[in-house]
Amino acid sequence: MLSGLRPVSVWMVLFSLVSTICVADDDEYVLPPVTLIAAKDLRADAAQAQDQQLPILLYFASDYCSYCRYVEEEQLKPMLRNHDYDSRVMVRRISATGFGSIVHFNGKSMSATQLAEYYHAGTAPTLVFVNAKGEEIAPRIVGVSSRDYYGGDLDESINQALKSIRRVTAKARD
Repeated sequence: MLSGLRPVSVWMVLFSLVSTICVADDDEYVLPPVTLIAAKDLRADAAQAQDQQLPILLYFASDYCSYCRYVEEEQLKPMLRNHDYDSRVMVRRISATGFGSIVHFNGKSMSATQLAEYYHAGTAPTLVFVNAKGEEIAPRIVGVSSRDYYGGDLDESINQALKSIRRVTAKARD
């Protein structure tokens, strides 16, 4: 049946069949896309976070930073795919290379650069954990010192921020 075809054609047909099968198998494992929400109106985010008793993770990143890509793809996006985090933290991305203005917690409009300066986030990536007033409430994470411990450090800061929020809420009820 294939005897009349050139050897190159046979290989092309076989490659096509094998690659089609491999792609079909890989589609079963494709994760749902996740997009980090860009910070636009932190005052509105704060109202939502306060209603849900959540800390806000301000993620300062650069579009050209390989460490930022690691933090996004290997840490934050998988975290956001895990819906357990929906009740633990709100994440907002601030791009150091982005344009436009961001409404600060105090209602004033500022650039991403000004917001980074406000939070002393001169290194990308920097993760800052704040309450609804924009006050830092847990240890920040600057850079990527160890990929082995990054996820644990991230969870630890989220847990501390969440405890801080819940402690203040409990005191307000008393």
